[in-house]
Amino acid sequence: MRPRRSVVRAGRLLLVVGTGLGLACSNPAGGVQMSLPELAVTGGGVSDTVGAAAGTLRATVTDNLGRRRSGIAVRFEAQGTAVQGRNGFTNFAADTTSDNGQVGMPVRLGAVAGDRTVVVSVPLYGLSVTAHYVVQPGALAEVLVSPVDTTVTVGAEATLRPQAADRYHNPRPDVLSVAIDDGPLRRGSGPTAVVGTAIGRGSVTASAGAFRATAKISVVPDGEIAAVVGAPFSSPGLPTFVTIKLDGSGFRYLAPLGINGADHPIGVTWSPDGSHLVYVRSIRGSRLTTLALDGTARRFIQRTLPIEGEGWGQFSRDGRWIYYSARPDHQNGVLWRARADGSVPEQIGPDPGYQRVEAYPSPSPDGSRLVYLAPALFSGAGQLTIFDLATRASTDLGIPAESPRWSPTADRIAYVALGVLLSVDNEATGYGELRSVAPDGSGDRAIAPGSYAAGFDWDPTGRYIVARSQNGLVVIDVQAGSVLPLGWSQPFLMPAWRP
Repeated sequence: MRPRRSVVRAGRLLLVVGTGLGLACSNPAGGVQMSLPELAVTGGGVSDTVGAAAGTLRATVTDNLGRRRSGIAVRFEAQGTAVQGRNGFTNFAADTTSDNGQVGMPVRLGAVAGDRTVVVSVPLYGLSVTAHYVVQPGALAEVLVSPVDTTVTVGAEATLRPQAADRYHNPRPDVLSVAIDDGPLRRGSGPTAVVGTAIGRGSVTASAGAFRATAKISVVPDGEIAAVVGAPFSSPGLPTFVTIKLDGSGFRYLAPLGINGADHPIGVTWSPDGSHLVYVRSIRGSRLTTLALDGTARRFIQRTLPIEGEGWGQFSRDGRWIYYSARPDHQNGVLWRARADGSVPEQIGPDPGYQRVEAYPSPSPDGSRLVYLAPALFSGAGQLTIFDLATRASTDLGIPAESPRWSPTADRIAYVALGVLLSVDNEATGYGELRSVAPDGSGDRAIAPGSYAAGFDWDPTGRYIVARSQNGLVVIDVQAGSVLPLGWSQPFLMPAWRP
């Protein structure tokens, strides 16, 4: 494109005769009219690719007598371009005019495609001119695809957004091809749409020329979870309880947790009818608290007892009881239970002794037994222990564990293999192997590869587990041992599967 010339004048000035200024001409109004300072800029209007040299932008300054002036300061301010200062190309440079009243400034186009400018100004005269440039994308250097990891349910469609780009990620108009590489996917309604055909993990590749990008897609069960989420999805500074479907839809805020760690989402659990959650709220002691779906919260255990705190609640499958750990003083934790409405609390486990905690009680599907973490010194992990509710007898399985959950199918108990501190008030923050064992202690094995945080949950059928990995939430197919990452879930913690 041919460089352009732009001119700006300070305006017109009417002077009274007798000022002694030269080059005046007569004015019918009775005064003397003369030219004012002028800034002329040439060299703009260039269109080229990113990073290209765009020639020299030249400014000419004349004074009010029409003379070219030397030694006048001229500023060059680049926006989306660069001008050559003393130390190389930058977004600002200044120089003074030479004897011919001109100053030149080399220009280089920036890395972002689009309409860009250099503003040339003369502060002494209050003059400025804007030179325009068009930055075009560079050569094909990559293919981008968004989202890079997404989630759908069986029969649902996901639309990918592939884009050819230059080395600075500027979009290019190249023709792209999209192909399904593997997994339970088929073509959807559009050229970049795919449909999930079965539970599993698949991939799709977009390509242009020699460049390609791959997107991962998890096809997950149709389910909903509650979780705790932090920034940027929560209220400023406050982790928040939310509900969301496994495909990332249906996001809903429930209530923020307390300021400065006042609430701890320990052992988050759903009521059997899915109408509310129970968690620990740390206000005047750690207390089991119910959270309704409209965001209202209330203390769960109704009767006043000499108990300093409660934690790790879980309902029985028939909805009659909730089992939890109660703290009669600040040094230990004991197995308790209450009616599902929080009434008639009673101690069911023996006093574990000083500085020992009975934690994470999880009832068997038939309601006859509990698995829990038996008393352990604060310096070590608890042991998986089976508690018979009829005989009140305990059987130690001899397995160090965290966060046990009895499967809805009754034949397996899942747990995280950690060696961590146990406390009614503090959730384990480490990650460990997710394993399962039969209730008699046999068949102890890993469920899936990877590391997971304490605080996971089974789906109602017992086939799937939702857990927190180090990169976000995942759904694990327990039968297949496969892991389905939920690409939207990086800031989410403490998932609980809604019945």
